[in-house]
Amino acid sequence: MKNFYKNFSASIALCLTFFSVSAQCPGGETQFTWEGSGRGNEMVWTTGQNAGSDIITDCTPNIEVKIAVEDPNDIYYNGTQDGGNSTTGFFGPNGLTVWLDNNENLYDTDAMDAGEEITLVFGFSEPVILLDFVTSDIDWRNISTSARWQDVVEVRAQDELGAQVPLNGTLVDPNSTIKIVDQVATADYDVTPNADGGLDASDPASQVAWNSNNELISSLRVTYRVGVNDSGQQAVLLGDMTIISSTALPVELTDFSAEQKGSDVVLNWTTASEQDNDYFDVEYSIDGLNWTNLAQVDGQGSTSSTTQYNYTHNQVVEAGYSVLYYRLRQVDFDGTTAYSSIQVVVIEVDTSEALIFPNPARQGRDVTIVYPNIELVEVYSISGQRVYIKAFNRVEGVILPTTELSKGAYVVVVNGQQSLKLIVQ
Repeated sequence: MKNFYKNFSASIALCLTFFSVSAQCPGGETQFTWEGSGRGNEMVWTTGQNAGSDIITDCTPNIEVKIAVEDPNDIYYNGTQDGGNSTTGFFGPNGLTVWLDNNENLYDTDAMDAGEEITLVFGFSEPVILLDFVTSDIDWRNISTSARWQDVVEVRAQDELGAQVPLNGTLVDPNSTIKIVDQVATADYDVTPNADGGLDASDPASQVAWNSNNELISSLRVTYRVGVNDSGQQAVLLGDMTIISSTALPVELTDFSAEQKGSDVVLNWTTASEQDNDYFDVEYSIDGLNWTNLAQVDGQGSTSSTTQYNYTHNQVVEAGYSVLYYRLRQVDFDGTTAYSSIQVVVIEVDTSEALIFPNPARQGRDVTIVYPNIELVEVYSISGQRVYIKAFNRVEGVILPTTELSKGAYVVVVNGQQSLKLIVQ
């Protein structure tokens, strides 16, 4: 499979830097990293290239990626400027940091004007699928009038005809307070004086992951704006971006979904055609960063017919997961790989019936019982002998220790009415 990925990260901040990019193309993949070398505010990826563009010549197909900066206030960025009074510079290598203030001089500390914004436009020479793009450091602070902000990040995409392509925005940390409405991610500002919602860019609670849901896009617009009450200086971080070109899709994935069904998660995906497709690896993650292989599903080799696939991740509720991330790793006969977009499933627990997990349980490991208004838990051996009893004050969940239970089968009775089978190994 001749696929083409691009991962790139970059930054805008109050410093004098120059960008170069290193890229390799093993199996058609391209990994971009930004490096600063102290040459002003030009967006140049490799020495000798034109500002704001890059052409990869050692990969197939070649895709030109251009980056333009739109500054409606005309005070943050000057693409031809080599240092000087521009208040928006570029630096890496941890991402593209977008920094706003209203300085007329790099060493001035004037506060930014409320509601100001700047936009980066990524243009692709041919349509691509946006597989993954992370925006980080979306936070807020209300310490004083000179140190107050509320980050807002808006991400939009268009196709070749200029029509809007809807993007999926997902909280990397499902417990994050960031609000996502109509592809606008806004930090949940607290008007209380001296309130602090500041987060590090590496904190998942400050991150939103975007993808185009397997739809083709020709441009991507990322706008960072400050809130109406903002002052001081503040930034957000644009992290890695992964795309695949429209001409590099020998396996045409038309649908991929993950949905909880009872205690399980059912994954379904459909291909419209396949070429040299050996198999799919089904992968999952509990944090969206570290991935584990669940299963290998054989592909169809080469076919022009529609093929439907499915896989069931069993007993995720019993395992105690709260949120799960899924993706497909497609592998060709020659070992070339490609990844699907990421599907996120927030696990819901049905508390209308008692639930016990993990089950089976290892001897000595605590077991959790979930049920509304637990008042009494009893454990009986398979012979009918009661080996455990404990009263509770109408709680929603309790811990059952297994240290004194021998290996074997038991019946757990909750509130004298709900019976569950427990295996201790």
